[in-house]
Amino acid sequence: MGQCMKIGSHFLDNSWVVPYNPYLLYKFNCHINVEICSDIKIVKYIYKYICKGHDKIAFHLHTDNTNIEIDEIKEYQSARWVSPPEATWRIYAFPISEMNPCVYHLQLDGQQLVSFKAPTTLIKL
Repeated sequence: MGQCMKIGSHFLDNSWVVPYNPYLLYKFNCHINVEICSDIKIVKYIYKYICKGHDKIAFHLHTDNTNIEIDEIKEYQSARWVSPPEATWRIYAFPISEMNPCVYHLQLDGQQLVSFKAPTTLIKL
């Protein structure tokens, strides 16, 4: 529970204080919530969050002309919404995902033709 003090008719303790790191607080001059997540599900969540695709929005363009016939199908458009962090990530061409080790496709007899350079022998393969 920690420290407790009385303010007015209420007793307050520090159990609702958000965890913080003094080093990060000093370095960035702002509050950064620091918590430990030790569940394997976080990997799935992060991968799903990053690779989920783009957010979409529906928007409507409106002018002040009142004599225009309203056509809802033409006026509502579906568009791609890219947040500033995602835009920066894609501008600098950082990898979104990777697979290690690489997956090699196997060629099965009689199912797919495979070609090799002339000097290659079966032993080298």
